[in-house]
Amino acid sequence: MTLKELLTDIATCYDAGWFVDEQTGYLRLEHRAWLEARDIAPLDISEKGYLKYSYAREQMPRVERLQVVHASTGDVAIDFQEGGIQYGGNCVNQTEGQNESIRMASLIMGDIRGLLLNGDSLPNTSLCLLVATPLQAGELTQQVEAGNRAVAASELLKRYHRRGRVIASGVLLPSKQYVHFDSVRPTIQLEKASTCVSLQEITLRRLLTTVYGLNGRLQRAEEDLATGMTAVIACHTISEPTSSMPSFDRMFAAEQFNPEQFG
Repeated sequence: MTLKELLTDIATCYDAGWFVDEQTGYLRLEHRAWLEARDIAPLDISEKGYLKYSYAREQMPRVERLQVVHASTGDVAIDFQEGGIQYGGNCVNQTEGQNESIRMASLIMGDIRGLLLNGDSLPNTSLCLLVATPLQAGELTQQVEAGNRAVAASELLKRYHRRGRVIASGVLLPSKQYVHFDSVRPTIQLEKASTCVSLQEITLRRLLTTVYGLNGRLQRAEEDLATGMTAVIACHTISEPTSSMPSFDRMFAAEQFNPEQFG
């Protein structure tokens, strides 16, 4: 097991990203909410584009799943092995074989019962993720097992995977609970627009004001060295977040964070 593999598993379970800050040398684990914090002045390209767009359906699966490879127990409400979100409507990808997204944790799990019953079959690199419970030292009872349900795959998905979802609402699996999410990912892709702003002024975390509206996100930018113009392709969300974005001090530059760590 490497440190990178362990951190990737933790990031997968908690919908987070990680990196080492070059300025402080600190290892940082940050939830998706940090990535969405908005502290850079928006760039207005609304006069340079055309109101023509399409849906990025390859980024809009009908089902998203979180799987914990070595877990094995669960019931109709809570599943240590897998949790899911199912989306409805015509906007999501309906093509069978292409409409599911799966993120896997292959090292850590919270399935105490599975660990006790099937421990011999687990690889030596497996780790058990435990929730702190106020019990006497060494006491391993059903209460411990029940308390550890907070790190079942379905519960992790329910608690921590509420931002950057496909659309504003969906059904949690296996509980079939209908929920509204805190934010959705940009999936409305606009036509290319040109601006005289330099490429250095455009970042993944800078919002864009386009002909479609506010709060656009950069998908791709290309600079023409001959003319100095920058061609920008922006994406928007279908609906705005239902909760405000977090704001707190950060000890590192936003550009150091790698958004590709998110699924």
